[in-house]
Amino acid sequence: MMAVVQNNRIDLKRNLITVSGAIVPGRDNKLVSKKTNKSRASTREIPIMIPRLAALVKPYLDKGEPIPVHGNTMILKHVHAACKRAGVTDVTNHGLRHTFAVLGYSVGIPERALMELGGWDDPDTMHKIYIRVAQRDRERARNKMAEFYSSPVQTKEERYRKALEDLAQLRASCSDLEDLQPVFSALESLPDPDGVLKNVNENVSNVQNSA
Repeated sequence: MMAVVQNNRIDLKRNLITVSGAIVPGRDNKLVSKKTNKSRASTREIPIMIPRLAALVKPYLDKGEPIPVHGNTMILKHVHAACKRAGVTDVTNHGLRHTFAVLGYSVGIPERALMELGGWDDPDTMHKIYIRVAQRDRERARNKMAEFYSSPVQTKEERYRKALEDLAQLRASCSDLEDLQPVFSALESLPDPDGVLKNVNENVSNVQNSA
């Protein structure tokens, strides 16, 4: 991380970060530069995919000043804190590489492209991560199928009530979209035997007033 944030590694015009070498603890725990990586694939150019990252480093690059970075221990502390705030599985700094691979899989990035971005030249490493995630996806799909077949058949009245609830919730969250106003206006003329629209409107008003 300390090597990556060097000014000559970040090119905001091309929106790329060059990854090569490293800065590691040497004798007496002093940081020293390491010019080579573990594998050929580790040297690569990575697109800056998070706009906030580019915004944070730009002032330093414009002034030609070094980009400040915390040590590994402090970074790890913040990673743990972020995981706790988000309510997700706690990970280490290195675990973020696995997180990157899992996220890439989830959004449909091809395996070969992910290997290049992450600097993996051994497909077995990616396969282990992919297979584990794919297994969870299969289990999730099976659970959804089981829920579908075990759900009772809804009557037309129940389906109509659910449709009214969905439309009312949509109006509550998208009331500022002008193109949908005709739909929301027509909603008022629909039969509402169970007072669905009235209940949703009251709940939305209560939330807005409390806010």
